[in-house]
Amino acid sequence: MNAELVNKVDEFIAQHKDAMIEDIMALARIPSVRGEAKPGAPYGEVCRSILDEGVTLAGRHGFEAEVHSDKYALLHHGDGEKSIAFYGHLDVVPEGKGWTVTEPFNPVYKDGLLVGRGVDDNKAGVVIGLYTIKAVRDLGIPVKSRLTLFMGSNEESGMDDVKTFAAEQPMPDFSLVPDARFPVCNGEKGGLRAKVISDRPFAQVRSMAGGVATNVVCEEVRATLEHTPALKAELERLCAENAWVSLSEEAGELVLIAKGIAAHASMPEKSHNATWEMVKLLAACEALCAEDREIAAFAAEALSDVYGNSLGIAASDEPSGPLTCVNGLVGLQDGRMWVTYDVRYCVTLDGAVVKQGFERYFAPGSGWSIDTLTYGNGYYVPEDDARISTLLNIYHEITGDREGKPFTMGGGTYARQLKNAVAFGPAPRVAAKLDLPENHGGVHQPDEALVVSSFLEAVKIYILAVAELDKVLGA
Repeated sequence: MNAELVNKVDEFIAQHKDAMIEDIMALARIPSVRGEAKPGAPYGEVCRSILDEGVTLAGRHGFEAEVHSDKYALLHHGDGEKSIAFYGHLDVVPEGKGWTVTEPFNPVYKDGLLVGRGVDDNKAGVVIGLYTIKAVRDLGIPVKSRLTLFMGSNEESGMDDVKTFAAEQPMPDFSLVPDARFPVCNGEKGGLRAKVISDRPFAQVRSMAGGVATNVVCEEVRATLEHTPALKAELERLCAENAWVSLSEEAGELVLIAKGIAAHASMPEKSHNATWEMVKLLAACEALCAEDREIAAFAAEALSDVYGNSLGIAASDEPSGPLTCVNGLVGLQDGRMWVTYDVRYCVTLDGAVVKQGFERYFAPGSGWSIDTLTYGNGYYVPEDDARISTLLNIYHEITGDREGKPFTMGGGTYARQLKNAVAFGPAPRVAAKLDLPENHGGVHQPDEALVVSSFLEAVKIYILAVAELDKVLGA
């Protein structure tokens, strides 16, 4: 590795540390959660406006950027025959509950941490791409490839932004997505999303709603039921035996609140699904009418594990491990209960097989049916690919972590929608221990946090990786 270049990159990062932190915080102050589609704002007005903020940010650093189709923005630098692109997203999941350090959209920098919704996922990724290109320009790094930064606004709720990009723009020769962890993700599981709904409405359950996003394990569900003495007595008994569910009265109705533990859909091992706790309790309530208990019992069985065993779709492979299957949202539609599923399936498995499993489980006669279902297979790049080796070598050299190896994951990034793309950082291979409450600090969790020292190291890795990737593409 060129020692002179490494020293220049270190100086560049030291000079721009404060500016990078402020840029992340400025973006994180914008509550870019998907909203109602409007003319000129397909994912809501805030998600559209943050693209303008991304263009403005690029302009402050001397780059021209432009919004396309009201869905994404692009920054280009250079005009080489080959191209390297960086993909980050400016939209975020809803803020959720239980924040302790700060309000979700009032980011703070404290004790080496940036805390706020989106500071990690994925506004830091956009800033990494921007400053990588800035370093190439300002330091005169001899990169022959054209560099592109993609700023998206719909990653968390469908990736329609990057799908539109793929339909409208030429595909880069190689793309990096700073939306995972190091050393390098050479494969992502496929993803299936479904909404299933009961054929019959509840009779005594008046309302039910919970969850913040399809790709976040449901953390809280609220249901109301008609008030009868027998139902109240039975629910009091059941709630006394179940620490996850509480009972109260409001406006002449019985109110049940089920609590759970949120987690990203790709990492549900330590999660606890609130919808499952709610329907399990309802199914056991003998004072509830038989029809309602039947609906709840079916849902309880269908939601009983996070690996697809209950649905008959469990699978595993050597590169990517087990399939995961979680519920994020729940509600009633004309009195009929519906739930969403987010499935992350193995890199070697075709999503059509998972789709068939859903069709068997929710087949006519089951009492439930599939309302919507979409899926897309993941990607897998062999470890011996020269581009993977280049990224891995840079990571080894900068961090000294010689044990780090390529990995696959269940998380879905833009890489799955592109050709010749991998997720690369920015989180360290081993997550830092944060001085925060349990189940706080991660992506999609309360007190989402970015370890600034790791972020700065990621910027360094990216700058040096681009210099080497350019040589590989030009070989």
